[in-house]
Amino acid sequence: EVLSVLASCADSCVAWWPLACLPPSLGGMARSLLTLAAAASAALPDVEIQGVRQLTTGTTGRYDAALVSVPGGEDLVARVPTSPDALADVESELIALRALTAGAREIMGFDAPELRGTAPFDDTRVIVTSYLRGYHVEASHIPAGRGVADAIGRALARIHDLPQSVVRGAGLPVRSPADAR
Repeated sequence: EVLSVLASCADSCVAWWPLACLPPSLGGMARSLLTLAAAASAALPDVEIQGVRQLTTGTTGRYDAALVSVPGGEDLVARVPTSPDALADVESELIALRALTAGAREIMGFDAPELRGTAPFDDTRVIVTSYLRGYHVEASHIPAGRGVADAIGRALARIHDLPQSVVRGAGLPVRSPADAR
């Protein structure tokens, strides 16, 4: 079986593994796409990884990430933390994602990534989640007032409206507004 690797390198090359045509640049990623595909495979042992492609904002960051394609045409996000701080954040994120039951997700009223798998990987961990289509916007570029800023505020309010039992059940700290100030 051939695993396709789509890489965004300068000449828009498409590399096919196992041929020796790997892209000259990984866009600042420390781990190759094939390594991230292997990590995703460890987290999803019963799922066939059909392809992998770069998922990056073009900067070096706290995670090496890739989109992995699985049967049915679904794309998943595989992320591997690049530092101990990022690993600690992933561990907290795993607790929060596991706490988002179907009922909690219904209360939120918007999509949040769904945890599909996780596994130890090298000296860190891989986390595989569903992929939510969209784009990254810097906070400084969000206009004030009605529209996007208002919608973000409503979404945050819905998260804060989740029953405390969701938070307590996950073992997360519960703080009042006064405690948070």
